[in-house]
Amino acid sequence: MCKRNVYVFLKNKIISLDIIIPFCLEVNKQCNIKFIFVVRDLDTYKSIVNNNIVLRDAMNSIGKIIHLSKNRYKLQLISKIFTLLYMFYVVFRISIKKDYLIHFGLFNVKPFSLFCSLLDKKHVILSSTSSYGIDDNVKHNFLCAGMLIGYSDSWLCLKHDSAVNLPKIILKKSRNLPSWINFIKERSDMYINLELEKKMLSSNRIIVFPIGKLNLDIKMRHCGSFIKTLNILAQYSKKYPIFIKPAIYTNLDYVKKLINDAEDDIKINYVFTKASVFVNKATIINEMHNLQVPVIQCLYDFEGDKDFFDFVSPKADYVIGNSSISLNEVLDKLTKKKNLPVNYEITQTNIDCDLFCK
Repeated sequence: MCKRNVYVFLKNKIISLDIIIPFCLEVNKQCNIKFIFVVRDLDTYKSIVNNNIVLRDAMNSIGKIIHLSKNRYKLQLISKIFTLLYMFYVVFRISIKKDYLIHFGLFNVKPFSLFCSLLDKKHVILSSTSSYGIDDNVKHNFLCAGMLIGYSDSWLCLKHDSAVNLPKIILKKSRNLPSWINFIKERSDMYINLELEKKMLSSNRIIVFPIGKLNLDIKMRHCGSFIKTLNILAQYSKKYPIFIKPAIYTNLDYVKKLINDAEDDIKINYVFTKASVFVNKATIINEMHNLQVPVIQCLYDFEGDKDFFDFVSPKADYVIGNSSISLNEVLDKLTKKKNLPVNYEITQTNIDCDLFCK
């Protein structure tokens, strides 16, 4: 076992951190590797540190996060100089200290591909951008990589000419790695109770309501479904608080206005999971489905539209809006159950720590 650092250059979207963090936790556990997460966008950095306590705590448990944004200092010139110096510092660490670097395609293109020429590629790892086998499949003319981490066999980079002889790690169920499952199991009640205490609420069961960027909904179908679903959930919220989970960069003022308009007639106990309600297809549906948490997808304002089934997730247990079953019927059925099944399926994976000790 060797003590090395791994510099993870995240994309300017939280999804890259969400994808790689289970793998990082497992490598840290098995190989004693420390991770430095690097973000190049200040808003993304603030969103992780201030608004996503789960990912923030996961990172802090195995390393730290820094940002190299142009707004790091008041003078952008100073920020750019700092970024350049830090990049050469990373090159030094990889070349001399034999540290490692993980990226999601950043070093495949200019200007960062120029730094790739200074790196020992055996210490550079290219990661896929999807943990559920639906990869972006962007074609790259050049791969800055000495190892690949993928989540499905269909990832185009696995078939790249320069990747034929590279070591490859395929994690088809990365969310089931022991370190990630244990992290969630140990802390989930604490996170939920903290949110309930802020609102002076208490309950042994909640309803999670993930939503997308409703302010970008031109046809207003998602907004309409959101309001209709919220009106029904209000009837249950006194006993089962509603945890509304907005997508990253959602305009919260717009969402709060929708809620306030709905509250003219009803009272809703909400915060922002064992039943889950969705108005769109989302990665989180896969998360809940894997845990065997009942998934309800509400598409009220899509009913009768020719593209209705384009929005239906195959992972949804119930789809409301194009069937005879009502949301009240589903919620009444689920809330009568004493315990909803939550299946923490763990996939044991032995990480070859020698891959990080070259």
